[in-house]
Amino acid sequence: MAPMGDVLHLLVILSLLETGNAKVRDFKAAGATAPGDIIIGGLFPIHEGVEESPNISAPHVSQCVRFNTDGFTQALAMIHAVESANRSPVLTTLGISLGYRIHDSCSDVTTALRASADFTQEPTTDCGGGVNTSNSSSPIMAVIGASSSEISISVARQLNLKLIPQISYASTAIILSDKNRFPAFLRTVSSDLYQTRAMVQLLSDSKWTWVGMITTDGDYGLSALDSFVSQATASGICVAFKEILPNSLTSPDGESAISQAAATLKLNPNVKVVVSFAKPTQMMYLYQKLRGVWSGLGERVWVASDSWSSSNEVLGEMDLPDIGNVVGFSFKRGNLAPFHHYLMNLSDINDVIGNNSFLKEFYSLLNRSDNSRVLSPAEILLNNSFVFNVEMAVSAIAHAVADICSKKDCKTPGTVQPWEVLGALKDSCFELEGKSYCFDKKGDINMGYDVTLWRSVRGVINVHDVVAEYHPINNSFSYTNGNTKNLTDLRVRVRVKVRVRIRVRIKVRSQSLCLFARLPH
Repeated sequence: MAPMGDVLHLLVILSLLETGNAKVRDFKAAGATAPGDIIIGGLFPIHEGVEESPNISAPHVSQCVRFNTDGFTQALAMIHAVESANRSPVLTTLGISLGYRIHDSCSDVTTALRASADFTQEPTTDCGGGVNTSNSSSPIMAVIGASSSEISISVARQLNLKLIPQISYASTAIILSDKNRFPAFLRTVSSDLYQTRAMVQLLSDSKWTWVGMITTDGDYGLSALDSFVSQATASGICVAFKEILPNSLTSPDGESAISQAAATLKLNPNVKVVVSFAKPTQMMYLYQKLRGVWSGLGERVWVASDSWSSSNEVLGEMDLPDIGNVVGFSFKRGNLAPFHHYLMNLSDINDVIGNNSFLKEFYSLLNRSDNSRVLSPAEILLNNSFVFNVEMAVSAIAHAVADICSKKDCKTPGTVQPWEVLGALKDSCFELEGKSYCFDKKGDINMGYDVTLWRSVRGVINVHDVVAEYHPINNSFSYTNGNTKNLTDLRVRVRVKVRVRIRVRIKVRSQSLCLFARLPH
């Protein structure tokens, strides 16, 4: 029997779909569109949130706030990848093309569900019962997104109703590997089961056996917390404290949670290594609070998950020595040179931005910027961890569509169904940059991780200095020759700081606690 929560969630979705079909105009139009024989949807966090409405008395569309350049870059990566696929022999030999409808999730579940209702709506019919093509949108055959696990989980349940394949480029919650619950969900990143396993192995190799944990609330953070603590405990690593930060720092509990986490860190000066699955904004606020209350901040090692390992903006006005050392886990980046070239040639001329309101907003904000040094769009958008994963999702769909359309006429509307695309995605592999990739039986692509060590050179932070690669097949690391010394020196420095202490594990009321005892000199 299905859990009551899943049943209620399904009823909410059905209600939302019914409302969406009845009054599609209530939903925001797609922010970026392009025609094609096969249309794919996109769902990206173009904004960081929505305006708070404490006194809601009727359904309404929330206003999105705070433009998010990371989400915008990911949307551009999808557009560039679609344009590249349409020029490739994979599709040109068949005479077919991909189009897209991209929506803004605004980093909000409700807004994302409103957007994804557009992906599942039925075409309207004319009085004779036929499809009225004059005012109906082409059906969506697949969806790329979302970014956060919380949104992907909600959207996946909606898309499951029609078995529309969904490929996320960033959602890593372990639950999404469950194909009984999420049969149409796939992703071009690994499950957090592997990331936490990699972190525990790095800690063990470094003999960092006394750590703290900071994570975000919600499916992503809590799933990672459970997985990390379980594996760390089994490997003899003590987790001295666990701090959970609310998803929204603008909530009443947000500021107090940051203060509580800062106080915990200050009260545990002997815990030199902190593992964090928090969001970039949460880490930024935490560092600001720590800087104001504690002078020993720079003595720590921060092990950063993929959620913020490439986000040097967490430092704000601080420099790297102010917070210590950051060891980051990030996904493979691939060859981004073609996308960088695409960014260099971005333009705000009407022919380019006419079908992309996101691009219009970006240039509007850019033109209003009062920065003393004017940055080009490419400089602003260049560093993004998930571009390659978005490109992989588009490539997978292009190859699946080509497989289907080599056997039937895809030019006629209605001849291809989403579940056919889903089957083709599961049954075949695809090539990108000369390498072959396949979704495993859980719908994941597990390429391992790059391990980075942040560096500061005259105040400029480099977050992409790869010092090691993690291989999930044998749970091991290979180290980059030129940078191994940096990581080795860091391991030694941290071990020296705690060499005169011993670790004691005790159990109190069935809960395992870790204590430090100072050895006599």
